[in-house]
Amino acid sequence: MSRELPWERLGNLATVKAGATPARKNGDRFYIGGTINWVKTGDLNNGRLYATEERVTEEAVNETSLSVHPPGTVLVAMYGGLQQIGRSALLECPATTNQAISALIPDRNKMLGEFLNYCLVSLRPNWRKVAASSRKDPNITKQDVLDFQVPVPPLHEQRRIAEILSSVDGAIAATRSVIEQTKKVKQGVLERLLTKGIGHTRFKQTEIGEIPEGWPLTSVDNVCTQVSVGIVIKPSQYYVENGVRCFRSANVREGFVEDADWVYISEEGNRANRKSVLRTGDVLVVRTGYPGTSCVVPPRYDGANCIDIIFARPKNELADPYFLSTFINSASGKTQVLKAEGGLAQKHFNVGAMKQMKLPLPPLNEQQEIVAHVQEFASTEAALQRNLEQQMGFKSALMSDLLTGRKRMPDTVPMAAE
Repeated sequence: MSRELPWERLGNLATVKAGATPARKNGDRFYIGGTINWVKTGDLNNGRLYATEERVTEEAVNETSLSVHPPGTVLVAMYGGLQQIGRSALLECPATTNQAISALIPDRNKMLGEFLNYCLVSLRPNWRKVAASSRKDPNITKQDVLDFQVPVPPLHEQRRIAEILSSVDGAIAATRSVIEQTKKVKQGVLERLLTKGIGHTRFKQTEIGEIPEGWPLTSVDNVCTQVSVGIVIKPSQYYVENGVRCFRSANVREGFVEDADWVYISEEGNRANRKSVLRTGDVLVVRTGYPGTSCVVPPRYDGANCIDIIFARPKNELADPYFLSTFINSASGKTQVLKAEGGLAQKHFNVGAMKQMKLPLPPLNEQQEIVAHVQEFASTEAALQRNLEQQMGFKSALMSDLLTGRKRMPDTVPMAAE
């Protein structure tokens, strides 16, 4: 049975300090060769912070209003837009901060920094409400920080909750590490197969690098019957609660479909945009955000439509759709997606660039062999990704239960404050 937790103002639980930005014009004295961590909002990771991107010198601390905060201090972003406001971190190293961050130094007789940071992560939507409620430019003031309320269980319970959530974080970090390692191995195998093929001994140099001598270098346009883009003009005018499923960038992952956050359009809207109705085997490619991310339309989504993403329809006698998608996701494919005149990344990957993309073209049976080799790693990666999402969902539910008092830790002998 839950027992409701008491809540208190942060001003009663911690000392709140502001930061500063040493004058950039004195960079030779204040920044160059600096050894003291200096936290900016971009450093805040909602977890533990061990080091910063930028450092300042002892002169900067001595000659400005900067303070060096001890490990155990909790930092929270006060402004920088709603994407930044409320981001937090627990310091694991001595550090200073800029003026966009409040440093909360907990009274260890009342509040543990480890527990407080989990509270702030859980309550981040509340920060956004505070920031957006009364000002033209969203921000949090020092008074807002002092008045912000958090749950305050006994210290021994705070410690236990922090330990449990930290253990879950460790499992999540381990899963992420395995996913990254699997991706690296998969990319390594893929790059070897795309440059050496299977069983080849003679090779040639092309504009995309070395490939087997017997493979022609061609373009996406030459191996597809159609390369086009989904609905781009006011797609929301067609939205309905139930109707024809539509792919967006969020549904296209590297090698698989993200079956979540779908939007639907009316039958009338689908007829008006029948040129972008998808078929099984179409290759989908993201245009913005993570341009070049690609997957194939599986049979269950045959007849769906798409919004602001590229789709390519391979000629069955020339290109296996999974080979084309796999190539687009490769280092060579991504390099072409991101490369523009002058070497700058394009903000939008467009149909013209997709058509011109160069790719090697093994025989169909070899394309399918290459895909089969890579698919083993892709399947492992997808399973790990599902496991990660389950772990994150478990953590979210656990935080909700523990930080509201719906679930309480068994009574134990309270430990002395550290």
